[in-house]
Amino acid sequence: MSIGPERAPTWERALLRFGETDVRCTVRVMRWTKDAVGVDVDGDGEELRCWVWQGAVDGLAAREDAWR
Repeated sequence: MSIGPERAPTWERALLRFGETDVRCTVRVMRWTKDAVGVDVDGDGEELRCWVWQGAVDGLAAREDAWR
């Protein structure tokens, strides 16, 4: 069962795996449970959605903080 959204979606950083490749991405957190986070990420113009473990996500105060 999804817990949220109680607030607006947030921008965060997440570690995603595509096949054998780990990628640190800026993602939009759209939904969450006590163990996992549902994220949206732009994949070369295509919106990708996936679930990741809570521990794979780092909070950002603003989207621009991902590049600082």
